[in-house]
Amino acid sequence: MRCDICLYQASAGVAGHQTRNCPIRKVECRHQLPKDDPFYLSGPCRNVYCVHNECCPRCLMIGHTTYTLKLTSMRWKVTTYWRAVPEASDTMPPLDSRDFVCSLVTDRCVRRLLDNVQDLAL
Repeated sequence: MRCDICLYQASAGVAGHQTRNCPIRKVECRHQLPKDDPFYLSGPCRNVYCVHNECCPRCLMIGHTTYTLKLTSMRWKVTTYWRAVPEASDTMPPLDSRDFVCSLVTDRCVRRLLDNVQDLAL
């Protein structure tokens, strides 16, 4: 079993987690993206629990959390039902700071986050 978001590959006999249960699955609000973005959804976001209402504790900006993922065509695709799903590829590089909305997230923070996520899966 392999997670397409954090790329965690569970060993035999280890529970691990699937993509739908990945602890860092939170992505930016598609309603708040620029209109020319392929992931843009028109209309207002009606989800009161959406990430666009949250405040990042690292940079103190409203609209994302510390570990909100960017929707990029390298890592994500849009299905025929307009859902954003992770791109499943064996050649996908590991997550780095460019994959996160918060500009204050460093590669070191990402490595630490991935280590913690993978330790939780054991």
